[in-house]
This record gives sequence, structure tokens and C-alpha cells, in this order.
Amino acid sequence: MRAARHPGFCRAQSITCLDLLTAFWGLDGTKFWISPTDGHPDARGHRIIAEALARFLVPLLRPRSVGVPPYAAR
Repeated sequence: MRAARHPGFCRAQSITCLDLLTAFWGLDGTKFWISPTDGHPDARGHRIIAEALARFLVPLLRPRSVGVPPYAAR
């Protein structure tokens, strides 16, 4: 599937989805390529991706419970 199809597919299937292309809006994406002929992200591109993932995932995490886990209380 092409990237443009993923958000629509996810909505149709009720799947939570993050379109990482939005993290690069307003930026020249080619500046974050490994090389002029390889469009994979370099270290700076991976940092942008990691920050976008963190903004998306952290609110979904459950707070850590305080206390001893049930399996450790034996």
C-alpha cells in the first residue's frame, strides 16, 4: 500500500494510526536522506521520527502502578 492509503485504511478498520510523513511537513525531506540516491532517513531524520512517535505514544501509555506486582508478592 502507498503511504497515502494507510490513514484511510486505518480509519476504516478502527486502527490507531500515525502518519509519520506529517512530522516532515514544512521541511525539505531530502535534507534528511542517507544519501542523494537513498531516501532512507539519516540520524536527524530518525530523531524527527522518534520525537513524533513519542508525542503519539506517551499519551497512550498507562500510568505505572504503585506497589508490588501480584507475581512478586508470593
